[in-house]
Amino acid sequence: MRVDTKLYFPGHIADIKEFQELAYSFDSMLQPLWEVMKRIHDNQYIDTLDDYGCRMHERILGISANPIDELDDRRRRIKGYYTSNLPYTSKKMNEVLTAMCGKDGYDLVIDAKLSRVTVNIKLNSVSLINNVYELIRQMIPASMVLSVEIIYNIHARFRSMTHEAMGQYTHEELRAGKIFLKNYNMHCNLGRRSHEKLSEYTHNNLFEDASILEE
Repeated sequence: MRVDTKLYFPGHIADIKEFQELAYSFDSMLQPLWEVMKRIHDNQYIDTLDDYGCRMHERILGISANPIDELDDRRRRIKGYYTSNLPYTSKKMNEVLTAMCGKDGYDLVIDAKLSRVTVNIKLNSVSLINNVYELIRQMIPASMVLSVEIIYNIHARFRSMTHEAMGQYTHEELRAGKIFLKNYNMHCNLGRRSHEKLSEYTHNNLFEDASILEE
């Protein structure tokens, strides 16, 4: 929104050249203040946080943001942390996951008999996987096993399949179907390993090779 001081003048004053110049001078001084006011207003709400607002909340919550994260990813992460308060119920877990990943951005499966909780995260929320693991791990009993998986398939995964074999699936099933679910290594899984040891592996190895966790 632009400041326009002339709008506050009576019509016969607004037509005078001297007052038009005065209005222009006032506009040049007021516009930066107007923008600061808008920034302050926007940073009162999580959905409109800018970089400064996100950094403020991340500092308060103790979140280490990835430099490549988009603002929207950071906002959803912050929203998830603020949502993850007591009581720790399945309803609360769904609220947290919805805040972070969106209503259709995840699948939550709680198997009480096997004492296992599985969260399947869709591609648009892949950058939040470590945060999802951290929050849900805090919300479930220590005796339950937590698995956070990414529903994401790349072309290389289908090189061994013929076009005829892939023809039985829809494009959406091939792209993000659970039948091709892939378990990825997360930062929290590799935390016990030194940088020197991890430097022996490629980025893809660190991300996909389950044998690294078994060593």
